[in-house]
Amino acid sequence: YLETGINILRDVSIDDNLQLYIDLHRFASQAHYSSGNFDKMDVCLDAVLERTDLDIMDKLPLYIIRCHALYASYKLTESLALSQQVLEEMGYKRLPDKASTFDVVMDLIKTKRLLKKHTGKIPELPLMEDEKRVYAMTLYHTMGSTLYMLGSSVLPILILRWTRWALKYGLTGHSCTAIVFYAFMITSMGDLEGGREYGEVTVQMLERYAC
Repeated sequence: YLETGINILRDVSIDDNLQLYIDLHRFASQAHYSSGNFDKMDVCLDAVLERTDLDIMDKLPLYIIRCHALYASYKLTESLALSQQVLEEMGYKRLPDKASTFDVVMDLIKTKRLLKKHTGKIPELPLMEDEKRVYAMTLYHTMGSTLYMLGSSVLPILILRWTRWALKYGLTGHSCTAIVFYAFMITSMGDLEGGREYGEVTVQMLERYAC
């Protein structure tokens, strides 16, 4: 069905049907990804991503599919590099290439201060409205899994930034993952009570927002 739609568009003006062109290639690439046909997926993705007349917001859903596919193919370094590139194109700060214990401690202090201001209020936070940040949070989700598999020292920095974004800008479907990652991280540091507390917060978020 999707390929039929794409073929039909070849006989008409793409510029007059640009959003349809993007959507058909997006859903076709997702279908090929889901069925494991990565070669056809790449063709559909490149048809949009290689266009120079499109805004980054038009390309974001397709970039995310490619990041997922690279991760699924165990091309972890490539998936991470593409995620970093896309974050930068969106105007957001890249994650560092490595993080020291000092870096993690400073970020942890910053995050704990912000969490203290939201004690008991996290599940009541509004949903994130900035579409670009929502896509960035989706990228963070993929990057979290990639950094974990790579055993990267940067993973705590990602978790802490991800958590602060949820507190500052609102919740998304991936905010639950950020908070539970935070709970896991502080538990591994010996803060069992804090880990339990934020584990319970995550359950409350799941119940309210179906994260």
